[in-house]
Amino acid sequence: MIARGGLRGWKSRIAVALLLSTLGLGYGVPSALAATLAVRVSPSPIHLRSTYRIQISGSFNGRRGYLVAFIQYSSKPCKAGVSQELYRTHDTGGAFYAGTIRRNPFQRSRWFHARSRSTRRVCAYLFSRRVKPGTHVNPLARASVLYSVVS
Repeated sequence: MIARGGLRGWKSRIAVALLLSTLGLGYGVPSALAATLAVRVSPSPIHLRSTYRIQISGSFNGRRGYLVAFIQYSSKPCKAGVSQELYRTHDTGGAFYAGTIRRNPFQRSRWFHARSRSTRRVCAYLFSRRVKPGTHVNPLARASVLYSVVS
């Protein structure tokens, strides 16, 4: 036996559940909630002929992710995708990190030696699977940081 008004309440609960499941599929929720990515450079300021560290950290949903990071020897903004970034940084050696991430959350860092004065940018991209040059896959997350090497 259905209590008075019980059916109406049941229908409204179903409508709310459908609405929330639709939002959860990505129609109203930004995909950035699924993955995070941050880039840090230390120490600050970086002096000529000293060492500095680039640290990339983040998290993602799933079993594994694929991280690609570049150093640009300019202050230009990062490109939208890895293929464009590889094309731009090809003369400078391209990616300084590319690999599968199995631990979540993760942190990767690498030390560099400052050999010339300039303004540089680190561009990092996190994907759900391995990417190769020429593939057109949107990253789960991207991050960048601008830094300078001074005398």
